[in-house]
Amino acid sequence: MKIISIDVEEWYHILNSNSYVGSRWNNFESRLDLGMNEILNLFEQNEIKATFFCVGSVAKKHPSIIRKIKNAGHEIGSHGFSHDLIPKKPSHHFNSDITRSIDVLEQITGEKIISYRAPGFSLCKENLWIFELLIENGIQIDSSIVIGKSAYGGLPRFKDNTPFQLKINNGVIKEFPINTFSFLGRRTIFAGGGYFRLYPYYLIKKWTAESTYSMAYFHYRDFDTGQPVLKNLNPFKKFKTYYGINSSMQKLIYYINDFKFISIGTADKNINWSTSKTINLHEYSQL
Repeated sequence: MKIISIDVEEWYHILNSNSYVGSRWNNFESRLDLGMNEILNLFEQNEIKATFFCVGSVAKKHPSIIRKIKNAGHEIGSHGFSHDLIPKKPSHHFNSDITRSIDVLEQITGEKIISYRAPGFSLCKENLWIFELLIENGIQIDSSIVIGKSAYGGLPRFKDNTPFQLKINNGVIKEFPINTFSFLGRRTIFAGGGYFRLYPYYLIKKWTAESTYSMAYFHYRDFDTGQPVLKNLNPFKKFKTYYGINSSMQKLIYYINDFKFISIGTADKNINWSTSKTINLHEYSQL
């Protein structure tokens, strides 16, 4: 099962960057229309339907682009409203962030939003409380967990590289994790974002072929060779942000030709959830 997803955010939504602070985003030019058109045209040419996790503040500014994604037959999910990392402790602000993103997207699409992805995959053991908020807001499917460690989160105690169910006090959520592969003694993401740009294609193809399940995720900035370069990035952050952009679109073309990709919604319908693994979130949090 190979799933493809797009995080709909701006080219300057670089987490933990000193190049912007909140309102300074308003000073940057949007390249969303250009970037999303390129992806949508590619998917149409190859008859691919994907899941698009949209930042609420971006959707509010560009509702026509969200409608274009929906009208092309793709699924719309929430990527939060402000593209903020999940904090370690519950807060009124973050509850509002989730609610606002869902409200905006539902007003634009006219459909119930049932899926969510945390910005930066910033879900870790200390903020598992978010799942209760997601259920309260009608979310049924999540794709925020990284199997292993990531830059902003990750759950290394989770070993399942395939979809599973999370049992929470007030319900159940279906989890489509970001799968990883063991490389040089540690687990690594390989099928999305900077990892996709970093690794040579033969390794990405090999690891994807050897995975019974993989979750590919991209942003339009991963392919936008004309985007401005943010100032004041440290050398490591600059490398992670811009390395491999010139060749990434060709790699994506190879990727979608080598594998058959589906949306999360299609995968959800194909999974027999009655036989899937269920993890009790309360028991996990006590480990």
